[in-house]
Amino acid sequence: MKVGLKHALKAVLMGSCFVPIVGRDVAKFSTENLIWAEDRNIFEESELLENSGLPLWVRSNKGYGYGSGYGYGSGSGYEEAFKKLKLI
Repeated sequence: MKVGLKHALKAVLMGSCFVPIVGRDVAKFSTENLIWAEDRNIFEESELLENSGLPLWVRSNKGYGYGSGYGYGSGSGYEEAFKKLKLI
């Protein structure tokens, strides 16, 4: 999913701290920036639905995180979950 001219203009009108580059893939923005854009409806719902229907912020490949943990489990198959998300 890429930033279009209407998205860049809408972001500026909504008070963005920077002008997003037209044609830039949304994955290159931070999670925080995409949450901001989603909260202000920079991208229309129909655009999100055309692109897998996932929330805008999920598409980010930039951000910070840490964690630890442990666990165990077993199981098989993800087909039903993927069908619900319309990924297959």
